[in-house]
Amino acid sequence: MTDPQDTGGASGSGRVGLVGKTLGRYRISAELGRGGMATVYRAFDPQLARDVAIKVMHGAFTGRDDIERRFRREAQAVAALKHESIVDVFDFAPGGDGEPAYIVSELVEGPTLRQLLERSGGKIVPEVAVPIAARVAAALGAAHARGIVHRDVKPDNVMIDLGDGKKAGARVLLTDFGIARMIEDDTMTATGSILGSPSYMSPEQARSGTVGPGSDVFSLGAMLYQMVVGRTPFQGKDPLTVIAALVSGEFLRPGQVDARVGPELEAVILRCFKRRPEERYADGNAVGAALRELAAATAPASALGDEGAALKAFHDDRAAFERRIGGAVADGAVERARANVRKGELTKALAQINRALAYAPGHRGAEAVLATISSRRRWAKTAVVVATLGLAGGAAAGVRALVHAHP
Repeated sequence: MTDPQDTGGASGSGRVGLVGKTLGRYRISAELGRGGMATVYRAFDPQLARDVAIKVMHGAFTGRDDIERRFRREAQAVAALKHESIVDVFDFAPGGDGEPAYIVSELVEGPTLRQLLERSGGKIVPEVAVPIAARVAAALGAAHARGIVHRDVKPDNVMIDLGDGKKAGARVLLTDFGIARMIEDDTMTATGSILGSPSYMSPEQARSGTVGPGSDVFSLGAMLYQMVVGRTPFQGKDPLTVIAALVSGEFLRPGQVDARVGPELEAVILRCFKRRPEERYADGNAVGAALRELAAATAPASALGDEGAALKAFHDDRAAFERRIGGAVADGAVERARANVRKGELTKALAQINRALAYAPGHRGAEAVLATISSRRRWAKTAVVVATLGLAGGAAAGVRALVHAHP
């Protein structure tokens, strides 16, 4: 082919596209996306009569052994993984004779998770976010089981495959293992450099330290936080200030930012954010199991139905989807609040009521439980005052009895 190389650098400026040309046996028809290391195109494979995605390394990197090794590593890493939530790799060419290196994989039309978030006002309801995160966790679990750490889990690298209209549901796929590395192999570590996206990386990754499955767990927690809150946990005007916030470990609990995040989901996210990797979930499979358990306990199955169908319904009409599930989510939160009240867990009960009212303002059951919580807290304060004033033991005991008599 004529002039096969993309002459654009890492920034993509001054690029010469490949649309309308042939690379190997693949006929390129459209550009799908562009990153720092490569451009992704839509192409047709005449040998197997199917459309594919072809990721072509920027021509500016030809001859760069470190970049070429990383590109080859991505192809090898993904080809070794067979999982429903990981994009299949079909072919790889190392480049040479005037042609760039490229990876051929299954074509996923999108959108990316970042695009889904942008179309949804920056965040999505937990009932959609949890199954997305669970599927990404399962993909990471498959990678971790093979000794592969992704190192760049973020919304840009998660694709939502809405299908061709013949299937009712949607798939969630983890992509771009471009900076993945084998746990036992340090040859891909770049001395003095940080590989990854600061807003999602773990503290040890930010310090250019040793990373393992726990680093991906942290990144998944950061992505899940953004999905349900609408912003990343560690904020800054530039990458360095983001890293400084990350290293300091200061962030708002997700439930403080959005009441729709219940205490169960918050607990999962906070465990992902533990400073020491060994205190987090062990790997992607462990996170996935926790999220599945959470969904089974808190998600209204009667309203949501199949996960894939729910995700597609959310994508197609977010407002209608949220109206449909709002009452069922609120009812479930109120029931859990009542259980919390019976156990004397008033703070947890209040979080559940806040969640119910966020989904269904004016919910009668929520208002009733809220009145019970307020009553309990008033009686508890009265008991403290009585005890402090040193009234007769009988009077204090009477107040305590009244507290327990108002569930």
